Amino acid sequence: MTYAFRKARPDKNHAEIVGELRGAGVYVEDLRDTGGGVSDIVTYFGYKTVFIEIKHGAKAAVKKSQLKFLATWKGHCGIAVDAESAIRLAKEPEKYALDSRQKDLLLVLWSKLEGKAIHLNTVLAAIK
Repeated sequence: MTYAFRKARPDKNHAEIVGELRGAGVYVEDLRDTGGGVSDIVTYFGYKTVFIEIKHGAKAAVKKSQLKFLATWKGHCGIAVDAESAIRLAKEPEKYALDSRQKDLLLVLWSKLEGKAIHLNTVLAAIK
C-alpha cells in the first residue's frame, strides 16, 4: 500500500509572518505539511511554546480539524492574520493566546459544524 501526501498550500502571508517572527528573535518550526489540523507553525520564545494557525484574506476559512486542534490543545495556541499578531502570540501567549473559555467556544463550533470549514470571521466573532 502506498500513501500520497499532498504538500499543504501556505497562506499568502505565511513566509512573511515566519520571516518577521525570526527577525524578532522567535524560533519557528514550520508544520504546515503535518496534517490532522495541527497548526501551521510552532514558535518558541522566552521558554514558551505556542502553536499558531496562520490565516490570510477576506475568504479565509478554518477547517474543522484545525478548530478541533485549537480547541483541544492543552498549551498556548492561537490564530494570526499578520506578522504583528503572530509576534504578540509568540512573545506574550499569556495575554494573546486562546484562553480556556475561547477554546470551549471553539469546541462548540467544532461540534456543530456540518461542513468541512467555517469562515474565519465567524470563528473570531464567536471567541470575542
